Amino acid sequence: MYFFYREEIFGVKSVLIQNEDALFKLFNVNTIILRENLNILFTLILLLSVLFAFGIGRNITVFFLFLSIEVFQRLNVYILNGGDNLLKFIMLYMLLINSFDFFTYSKQKINFSKFRSLISDTGIIAIKIHVCIIYFISAIFKIHSDVWFNGIANYYILEIDRFSTVAKNFTFYKNYFFITITTYLTLFWELSFAYLVWQKSTRNYVLIGGVFLHLGIYFLMMIHDFEILFIATYILYFKNHEIINFVKVIYSKYYYVQSRFFVKNN
Repeated sequence: MYFFYREEIFGVKSVLIQNEDALFKLFNVNTIILRENLNILFTLILLLSVLFAFGIGRNITVFFLFLSIEVFQRLNVYILNGGDNLLKFIMLYMLLINSFDFFTYSKQKINFSKFRSLISDTGIIAIKIHVCIIYFISAIFKIHSDVWFNGIANYYILEIDRFSTVAKNFTFYKNYFFITITTYLTLFWELSFAYLVWQKSTRNYVLIGGVFLHLGIYFLMMIHDFEILFIATYILYFKNHEIINFVKVIYSKYYYVQSRFFVKNN
């Protein structure tokens, strides 16, 4: 989305007021040159993202990707949201994390020392704790708002012009019981997430609830990148062997269906 509207949002003739960023001033960065060469910046971010996805360059790639995203965000702070802030911190934490053992192009394994493994685990825990803090603080602020405290916040949210076009396609969005239940469930879920997600007996349920919550926001409120990022962080609450076992189950089900319905028919 940003790529197709890059000149209007980030360019020299942007429709938004361009204030000089304090960090750019500190390092004497010429923002005019950056804004005149947006294609280079976008291409760099895309290239680094692909390298990162395949584990090429490992943490060095993460470092340069973090710098590129930081520059990108500071070119226009008016479009940023909580997801952008979390993304920046995740990239910082990823500098510490060894995330290149699975699903990467390189098959070479590196035997890390116990200290290096501890640093990596610390980075993972930092992301998990950061997500918990975000939900908890969000709930605390909501409780102090009258519309959330009285259970009618979702009604006013869905009445905003930006959201109402999609929401009005659903007949239940003005239903009193639906509004009240979803409002209080959201508060309860955010308040309890930081506790329930660390309990193995309740972890899966609270994460499934989070997926439905963010998908609801995704479709009803059209806030996309924020929701995708938060859902993506949920995989960190599972251990490696749990993920591997889950993938094995999916593969076994796939081959069963294939052999049962396709191979036999052929």
